[in-house]
Amino acid sequence: MQRLNRLATELRAWRRFIGLGTTDGARLWVAEAANLDRSKDEPGRFRGEAWDPQLRLAGLPTIHGQSGPAIFEATLRVESGALIRPMLFLDRGAGFDEAGMTPLYPVGGGKLAGRIADLKDVRGLRFDPSEGPVSFRLEDLRLRRPRPGEPDPADVAEESVDPGLALLPDVRLSGVKVVARKGLEPTDAPGVFALTDSDPQIVFTPTADGHRGAMLCRFTFEVESMDGMVTTPRLYLDYGDEGFSQDGSFALARQADGRYHAIVAYPALCPGVRWDPSDRRGTLRIISVTAQPQSLAALQDAVEAPYSPSGVAATTGAPDRRERKAWAERAVAFSRELNETYYNASAALAYDYDRWVKVTERQTPADYERMRLLLAQLAWRPRFSFVMPTYNTPPDLLESCVRSMLDQVYPDFEICIADDHSSDPRVRATLERLAAEDDRIKLAFRPANGHISEASNTALALATGDFVVLVDHDDILPDYALLTIADYLNEHRDAKILYSDEDKLDPSGKRCDPYFKSDFNRFLMFGHNMVSHLGVYQRALVQSVGGFRPGYEGSQDYDLFLRCLERCSDAEVIHIPHVLYHWRMIPGSTAVSADQKSYAIVAAQRSINDFLNRQALPFEVVDGVAAGLTRLAVIGAPLATTVSIIIPTRDRLDLLKPCIDSLFAAPDAGVEIVIVDNGSQEAETLAYLADLASLPNVKVVSAPGPFNFSGLCNQGVAASSGDIICLLNNDTELVTADWLDRARALLATPDVGIVGARLIYPDQSVQHFGLYLGMGAHGVAGTPHRGLPMSDFGPFGKARLIQEFSAVTAACLFVTRAVYDQVGGFDRDLEVAYNDVDFCLKVRALGRRVLCDPDIVLVHKESKSRGDDLDGARAHRLETEARLMRERWAELLVRDPYYNPNLTLDRDDFSLADSSRIPFPWRRPSYIAAQLRSR
Repeated sequence: MQRLNRLATELRAWRRFIGLGTTDGARLWVAEAANLDRSKDEPGRFRGEAWDPQLRLAGLPTIHGQSGPAIFEATLRVESGALIRPMLFLDRGAGFDEAGMTPLYPVGGGKLAGRIADLKDVRGLRFDPSEGPVSFRLEDLRLRRPRPGEPDPADVAEESVDPGLALLPDVRLSGVKVVARKGLEPTDAPGVFALTDSDPQIVFTPTADGHRGAMLCRFTFEVESMDGMVTTPRLYLDYGDEGFSQDGSFALARQADGRYHAIVAYPALCPGVRWDPSDRRGTLRIISVTAQPQSLAALQDAVEAPYSPSGVAATTGAPDRRERKAWAERAVAFSRELNETYYNASAALAYDYDRWVKVTERQTPADYERMRLLLAQLAWRPRFSFVMPTYNTPPDLLESCVRSMLDQVYPDFEICIADDHSSDPRVRATLERLAAEDDRIKLAFRPANGHISEASNTALALATGDFVVLVDHDDILPDYALLTIADYLNEHRDAKILYSDEDKLDPSGKRCDPYFKSDFNRFLMFGHNMVSHLGVYQRALVQSVGGFRPGYEGSQDYDLFLRCLERCSDAEVIHIPHVLYHWRMIPGSTAVSADQKSYAIVAAQRSINDFLNRQALPFEVVDGVAAGLTRLAVIGAPLATTVSIIIPTRDRLDLLKPCIDSLFAAPDAGVEIVIVDNGSQEAETLAYLADLASLPNVKVVSAPGPFNFSGLCNQGVAASSGDIICLLNNDTELVTADWLDRARALLATPDVGIVGARLIYPDQSVQHFGLYLGMGAHGVAGTPHRGLPMSDFGPFGKARLIQEFSAVTAACLFVTRAVYDQVGGFDRDLEVAYNDVDFCLKVRALGRRVLCDPDIVLVHKESKSRGDDLDGARAHRLETEARLMRERWAELLVRDPYYNPNLTLDRDDFSLADSSRIPFPWRRPSYIAAQLRSR
């Protein structure tokens, strides 16, 4: 029997050997695949997303004595990716190595072919269709003898563009080979790519010749932010057969030269380098990708940070095959360590404003050229009048201020300066000298000191422009400020007031303390002057309200804004999310501290209360939690609007009873409590619910079945009778007794649709105060101020100021019944997560405001009765609901009007974004793309 088996084996081998010598050759087949998924349903179909796909082949003629040349042919149809340097590897007993490589060439008809000089001693074949991820349908594999006179496939290969270059058209490449591209598609504009999913990837390898003998190379990625979508870029390294993994990766931070740099150890090993340029959809322009040898000494000199990782400096040459895995682990570790030391992580950049300024705001010669082109293309060139009062200004600061205005790229302006009878003669001399240099400077010298409001009105009387720009006498503007404003006015022709982000200049001239503002937020304006600098007003509007009011000195601009606001809508107040004003910190200035001018605080409160009185609103402002902040207090008789408190629950009496007890401790005749019981089974809970149901102001609604928070809320509302609905979690406890008076008053205010609360963890830290869109692991919403001590007022007081948000949590949410019904209640398709965000966005779509009131306070034990959504079916449900939200509210999720686009979406601590999600006008994708197409 053994002899028969041996003869059968020899016969099969002989047939394959005979086939090899025929015109058609011997058919090969795939025995094993690596870094490729083989379809079970469609033979021959392979899908790959990993680097270095490989196919081990079977069917090689093995009869003793085979030798001589052969032609290898593979016929395949590529479905995604590209065939980058396809290769055949021969195993002659020492494994597959570089000595056994045979290049394959495209010869037409979807066929790759290569010539093997001699089959002698070949024991195995491995077909590597590409260096990068590729998916394809394999139609045929064949090995045959060359036909008489047949040329080498290399001599008849089809001329084609290097697939790597085709993957990144119009991108300058140096020292790298492009292996694969995923999730990026070229657009009509040169070098501009659409990011088609949230995980775009480009795979490179350093060219071996350019890095032979080098221990380090520096990758440099030069990109331009398009749609502001370059967020959390990351680099992955693969030195062996392990593939790309999170452990072998590190974050990239934009550096002061505007580029992303990364150190890669041992480039002679030709590692796979995967660059993920963003984690969000959008567009970006890739200008260049380079990899160049880098010495450790030069790197240290450049950053003045001595560093010597063990094993790098002393290592020369390349490892042999047996050492490669150990070297790969060391190379990844060295690369991570070097990048952390020299180029920082994105998180480090997020808290370094000085570096952020250099990275995001540094204007290049190309930027200034675009500014000139943008200026020439403006359909409307409004004229601006700078309005500036002066009084005993230090001459050097005064001159710096005026020169910053004269240096504007946008030329259509005048500078109107009124000196308020300075006692320092140098002030007049400085102003007259500057006016002699440029006839756009207009001067008025007041015969007597009248304080800042009168001086501002004197300067205002000189103005003839379409818009007035308010500037203090010692501050600085960037040279692109007016051009930016003019561009926004062209986009918002109905705008009457514009304001920008701002920062401060410390005594040494260093920029610090940036205030990245929200779009106009009327209720936040009652807490502090969120507009302030740079303030730009339609001149006719300012004249219509009579200019600045004497008696409001120190807050004269606050008062001016509120009076102007009465004559325009919120939509006509435009926020420019760029720092266009640098506020100098000098002794006595409120840039140092708000309590530097106590009279300004008093004037601010008078201004706001005047506005509230004129609007007949039932509020007044009183001292807030810090100097310069005010608190909104309810005045007048409490409203008697009926309120229905809806509480979904299931068992967990230890949570429900403290919640109900806290409500009973703040009795209100106009309240009913509706408990929606989602199938409680514990006897103690059922008895408690039965007792509650006997009370005149409590209803218990039975709602058995699977947990669906939206459905439970809707059932509770349907069973209730109040004019106001309060959705309340069963794991909350009331802290502030006047919560209903505040909610009633706020909901009685025109245009207010929803009121939320400030929720506190049991440890007295903030759990919730409003929601910002686009944050969190799923890019839907996140919670600012989380973890702050409840007494902390947060950045610019915003953790303790009433304000508008895009959404608030339904753990405590007030809404009128009419509005609840108008939007159809909560969406049952959102069973657990994001239903409150969806509800709030629907209410905002009606033109209603969503407020969060820091003075409605509850303790929240956060989902203790339900658990979390981190694994299993819950995690799947969460992702499903997040996907629905992204599809439904895609545009809003990437641009929350109440969260500044210069702040990161990766964290909820108001840290800086790697790049602005709204670029400067001359860096907008549409503008750059149009320029690129015109070249």
